[in-house]
Amino acid sequence: MAATARLAALAKGGGGGLGTIALESALRAQQAEQPMQLSSSLVLAVGLAVSLAATVSAGAHGVRHQVEQTRATVITLTYDDGTPLVGARFEAGPAGAAQATLSGQTDARGRAVVIADTPGPWQLRAFATDGHGARVEFDVSASAGADRAQAGLNGSGAATLPKWLGLVLIAAVFAALQQWLRTRTRRKKP
Repeated sequence: MAATARLAALAKGGGGGLGTIALESALRAQQAEQPMQLSSSLVLAVGLAVSLAATVSAGAHGVRHQVEQTRATVITLTYDDGTPLVGARFEAGPAGAAQATLSGQTDARGRAVVIADTPGPWQLRAFATDGHGARVEFDVSASAGADRAQAGLNGSGAATLPKWLGLVLIAAVFAALQQWLRTRTRRKKP
C-alpha cells in the first residue's frame, strides 16, 4: 500500500515525459495485482478455516472395535437334505427362563452363535421364514464365560494419530499453496 501511494505521488508530481508514463504503467500494474493477492489470500484463509472445522468433526470417523475371544457355542441348523437354514431368526436363553436373553439370525452356513453369560442348561429356538423351526437344548460349562478382550481399530491406524498432527499437515499444505501463489504472481511482473 505504501509503495502504491509513493508511485501515485511520483506520477502526479512528474512533469510528463517517459518517466511519468513508466511510473503510471507501474502503478496500474501494481494496482491490478493487489486485488488478486487479496482474493487469493482470502480464498486461502477461508479454505484453511473450512478445513480446520472439518478436521474437528472428522474425529467421529474413527471406528473402534473390541475383539472378544470367548468360548461360544455354535449351533449349525440344516434342513433334512443338508441345506443350511440361512437367515432364520433365533432366540436363546437359559432353559426355563420366561424370556430369551439373546436373539439373532443364522448366517450363510446356517450357524447360530450363542455366547452364554451363565453356565447351565440353555435352549435355542429357531424360526425359518418357510415355517420350519427347531428347538435345541445344550449345556454351557462354567469355563465358557472366561473372556479375553482386545481393543483395537477397524481399518488403518490413522485414527490413532493425534488431532493436532492433522491440523499441522493442513496448515502446511495451505502455507505451501500460499507460497506458490506468491512466486507465481512475482514471475508475472513485467
